[in-house]
Amino acid sequence: MNVRNRFFGLAGLYLDMFYNRGEEALPFLVKSSVSKIVWLSIYKGIEPIETISRKERWELYKYVISTFPLFDRIEKREAAIIIYTIGNML
Repeated sequence: MNVRNRFFGLAGLYLDMFYNRGEEALPFLVKSSVSKIVWLSIYKGIEPIETISRKERWELYKYVISTFPLFDRIEKREAAIIIYTIGNML
């Protein structure tokens, strides 16, 4: 099994967690080091976040800022990318 398939296998487990717990699971999915690696790796294979409308991007960033107020700028960007990637996998 190659690394890419392993990432998608783990992503399936994380998606199940999201389906079962909804937004309650996002802090874990964003902060967990393994989860972060999985989602950021999958993100490399999808359309960049910059392809969504400015309005959608702004809504996503506002959500990230309100959900993770203690994150620095880089962590907030990664959180937005992870949430965007999860949304694309649904």
